[in-house]
Amino acid sequence: EKLAYKITGQYRSARDFELDSNDPVHAARLASFKTPIVSALTGEPIEAIVPDYNQRSYGFTGTLVYKPNEKTTLTTVGGYGVAKALFRTSQGESFADSGRPFAQIRLNSGNLFAQTFWSNIADQLESQLQYNFPLNDDKFDLTLGGDFRLVTIDTKGTGHGRFEEDDQYTIFGFYSQGKYSISEEWDVVAAARIDRFSVLDETAISPRIGLI
Repeated sequence: EKLAYKITGQYRSARDFELDSNDPVHAARLASFKTPIVSALTGEPIEAIVPDYNQRSYGFTGTLVYKPNEKTTLTTVGGYGVAKALFRTSQGESFADSGRPFAQIRLNSGNLFAQTFWSNIADQLESQLQYNFPLNDDKFDLTLGGDFRLVTIDTKGTGHGRFEEDDQYTIFGFYSQGKYSISEEWDVVAAARIDRFSVLDETAISPRIGLI
């Protein structure tokens, strides 16, 4: 009764709206498509249907939960998803065909919450840590926490050009929130957080106070 698991999978297929070659506007758009598609990395042609109206996505997720006692739950989640679809940009139609792994580990134990999440969508890593302190016979409630985000992007020189080696950024911050019960009907809530943005080389402070 302390260990549980779950495995899920999904598959979806559809066909996008097609351009009509008998329509002059659509025909002009079709004629503008370049074939074959050439890799910006290797210069070699890529085998592809242009345009490809078939959309497909599939993936799986596995979850493992461990509960050593009534107050503590440790959850791990991991999976892999693939999406193949046509999408529109300001430059014209684009087609995505890529796989995305992801993983998360999460801990809930009494008033403590912690989690770390990773995905290779832009290779992103995020972590959060939070603890809640009920004080003064629950008349005063204090929450402290922090979070961190690291994003590393590698476009192989195709997206960020000369900034390719300088496009990683981090955001980390700390926050606190206190709620004090003045009476059965009135609460005062005060909060503040401070964040550091590496790409801007700036620190932001956000205080707030409210009467409920």
